[in-house]
Amino acid sequence: MKKLLASTMLAAVALTACGGSDSYTESSGTATSPASSEPPAPESQAASPTREPFAPDTGEYALEVGETRRGSVMSTTVLEIRDPYPPEYGSQPEPGARFIGVRLRTCVDKGAVLDDFGVQSAYADDFVVADARNNTWPSVGLSMSDFPLPRYPDLRELGPGDCVKGWLALQTPTKVKPVLLQYVPAGDHVADWRFPTRR
Repeated sequence: MKKLLASTMLAAVALTACGGSDSYTESSGTATSPASSEPPAPESQAASPTREPFAPDTGEYALEVGETRRGSVMSTTVLEIRDPYPPEYGSQPEPGARFIGVRLRTCVDKGAVLDDFGVQSAYADDFVVADARNNTWPSVGLSMSDFPLPRYPDLRELGPGDCVKGWLALQTPTKVKPVLLQYVPAGDHVADWRFPTRR
């Protein structure tokens, strides 16, 4: 009998030793282990999607003044925006409106493969001013005037390596608060430039 009692006690001690530091939660009925001292492995971050070549520079990808929109054969840089742009004698905005001046540079890439005519067009009407509600106002047709100077051309055909640079005049109601200059060649919205904060 003594031997049986001793064997039972030894078995109980052995079971306790094998249990290690695990504890038992009565409320859940599950065994829990102490937290590891090592920090958890960081979760893998989803890779940001790769933009397609020549994807539109709009929305979160809108450009700042001084930055360049690069297309497949042509690049356009907004060099400066003046709001308001001072009128000159003989070139006054309509009553209740103001001029906005945008200085642009457009270049066709050297070695660019162009259409059958071998030219690419720089067109003033490809640019519009937009407010926060996406109301837009186009460039002002002043083909009979020298305003503004030097002028961005109303329409100019460019070959590989050619560039044009100059001021573009746009007109908006005086109370409008423009937020973007939009580039919309042939109605295709491909780039935005954010307006500088008015002081």
